[in-house]
Amino acid sequence: VGGSGVVQAISKHIIEPIPRTRCFIGKRYTMFGLFKKKTEREKLEAQYDALIKKSYELSHSNRAESDRVQAQAQEVLQKLDALED
Repeated sequence: VGGSGVVQAISKHIIEPIPRTRCFIGKRYTMFGLFKKKTEREKLEAQYDALIKKSYELSHSNRAESDRVQAQAQEVLQKLDALED
């Protein structure tokens, strides 16, 4: 009875459904924040993240451009620090 293990596995999933992950894990709930404007801090954080990512991608092909983008990211970081004060 070699097929009984497969039947048990299938019936187990029918009785106990496979847990599903939610698609909005790690994201903002957009239903309530749909029309909410970003704060200045959120805008700067997003800009900083984008610049750091771009700098990393450029570091593999164009080091000078990567350094320029990294300097821009540092300027944005200084603006973020100034907002905290």
